[in-house]
Amino acid sequence: MAFLVIRLNIPAILEYDNLQLLMLFFFLFYSKEKKVYWRLTVPVLFVLFGELALFGEKYWQWAVIFCSSSLLMVVITYLARQKSYFLMWLGSVSVGVFFWSLELLVASVSFSEFIYGLTLYVALSSFLFIIIIFESHYRKQTIENKRLAMFDEMTDTKNYRSFVKEFGQNLQLAGEQQKPIAFIMLDIDHFKLINDTYGHLSGNQVLKFVAVDLINNTYDFDSQADVYRLGGEEFGIFFD
Repeated sequence: MAFLVIRLNIPAILEYDNLQLLMLFFFLFYSKEKKVYWRLTVPVLFVLFGELALFGEKYWQWAVIFCSSSLLMVVITYLARQKSYFLMWLGSVSVGVFFWSLELLVASVSFSEFIYGLTLYVALSSFLFIIIIFESHYRKQTIENKRLAMFDEMTDTKNYRSFVKEFGQNLQLAGEQQKPIAFIMLDIDHFKLINDTYGHLSGNQVLKFVAVDLINNTYDFDSQADVYRLGGEEFGIFFD
């Protein structure tokens, strides 16, 4: 339905065909489930019949060309998903070339219109990809920053800040639900001796090995448990 709205309202100079194809790509790019790709066949056919119903049979060539290009966009995007941005951009551009080539060969579009439409599509596609790359980088950086704020970078356990925030919340929740909880505190014996004898780099390795064992054994026992590094060689495990 959004395709038809754009078809009716977009200024001709912006080439609604380009914007519709790029809007479809944008939707596919951020779709997380594979089944979304195959389900798009139905709305694409809806657009085809909607175009014919609204604008008559004289638009049947355009409708067939556009829907064929849309289906090609679905296939190429599916094949290129989770790969490099360059391949995604190249796939998007190839759909534009396919669409405008058919327009030139089948729909009697003039060569100047072909050059204008394809050039505009490539420019819009490139601009869209620049936005996607920056947005993706910003999103990943935000997720990483949130993770670093909650987890100890060396041991991959939750840090003291997370412990302070979550321990009180868990105690309150346990009291409200009247359920038992358990918290275990432990440290590494003679850890200072390890640092003094073998150096702090070796001590860091010991911390990592201990943290991995704690995480693995704790999660085998209770997948909902949380392991914290409280400071230095001290760790805490919260069971609910």
